[in-house]
Amino acid sequence: MDRKEIAEQFYMEEHAVLYALLVKAARELYGDKGELANVEGTIQYGRERGRRMALRALKDGEDLSPKNYLLYSEWVDDRKWSKKDVYAISPAFTTHCTHCGWCESWKKHGLLEYGNLYCSHIDVNLVKGFNPDNVLNIRSVLSQNGPCCDFEFEKVSFANQEELDAFNAKKRSLKDHTVKDFLYHTASELSAMDRVYQSILGKEAAEKVVSTAIAGFREKFGEEKTAALLEEAKQDFTVID
Repeated sequence: MDRKEIAEQFYMEEHAVLYALLVKAARELYGDKGELANVEGTIQYGRERGRRMALRALKDGEDLSPKNYLLYSEWVDDRKWSKKDVYAISPAFTTHCTHCGWCESWKKHGLLEYGNLYCSHIDVNLVKGFNPDNVLNIRSVLSQNGPCCDFEFEKVSFANQEELDAFNAKKRSLKDHTVKDFLYHTASELSAMDRVYQSILGKEAAEKVVSTAIAGFREKFGEEKTAALLEEAKQDFTVID
């Protein structure tokens, strides 16, 4: 099976489950130090994604405004696994996610207690990776018993629905340039977490964490997906193509 075919089999579930399996392995094998590595790895992963978004924006001659952060997002929910509504367009653009594909995937596999660490650190660090001056206020998240994922983007507003519609149309037009598939995202997550595990826990401990998580991933998703993931993870995710 070629890369395109196997990549189509990756989505939020694979991404969510791998993350939770990594967190579980590090936490159970190395306790508080493993948990520190989990937190720092999630921060690293978020910052790297944000920086890649920034590099694409700058390459296009765009500034690193909060609105361009939204424009240059690296993923899109084409399969509608999540439900996100616009709660306010001004004075600060605010969204409410009432059904989350990541959260549901963690629940499905009995991994919510490990996966919900993601929600504490990922989005604020995506924003900071794009531009340290930008601010995202997170007022609740589903995975931590909130009524929704309530995100308020400071200094982002739209005068009316027509302006928001035009913005969304521009975002769709950039999709082929900005959006990466979930094989890429799952592998970049593995790469970032592994590098931080090595830095904090040491190479041997990092290998143990990753091999434990990969064994769990293989059991759930099979050898073909696992092989594709490990091959994809060999690239440098700190640069853009």
